[in-house]
Amino acid sequence: LVNLAVVTYKIGIGPNMDAYNVSVLLPITIATIIGGSLESSVIPVYSRLRTKGVKEQASKLFSTLLNFLIILSVFVTALTFVFRTPLLSLSAPGVRHSTIDLAAGLAIYTFPVLAFMILNSFMECLLNADGQFGWPAYAGLLVPLTTVIFIFVGNSHSGILMYALGTLTGNILQLIVIVYRAHKG
Repeated sequence: LVNLAVVTYKIGIGPNMDAYNVSVLLPITIATIIGGSLESSVIPVYSRLRTKGVKEQASKLFSTLLNFLIILSVFVTALTFVFRTPLLSLSAPGVRHSTIDLAAGLAIYTFPVLAFMILNSFMECLLNADGQFGWPAYAGLLVPLTTVIFIFVGNSHSGILMYALGTLTGNILQLIVIVYRAHKG
């Protein structure tokens, strides 16, 4: 709620905000689909292995999936980045070309969010499967908090860029905290 209020106050509505929304639509949608798929299909198998006491198989599954997700998320992020202008045009029909051009420029900062969101989702699910709910939940607060800080630090001309950078940095910080907790746990 605070994030939304700050974004509205500092950036407002208009072509810049439209461009940001267009540029995050694709990565957030893809990450949500992949994250939901992982949660409903892979995590039950991982949980079953952990509860049966087959830690070696659970570790192997975790390692294999993590490596696959890193490769997949980097590949999909690179692919979407290469074809960003046509993909942005397809995902936002009727939007002005100037807005698509601005969104394509913001994609440098918003499309990498896809990889971090996928990895965050996977790590959160694994921690939850191990009965650790607090750290993943609290780590999720880093994205809106970092975004708010970036927006306040930036000047009025760089508001939308600060929004994109804050979102990316927040996702990176979230992954660092989750990986740290998974390593400690």
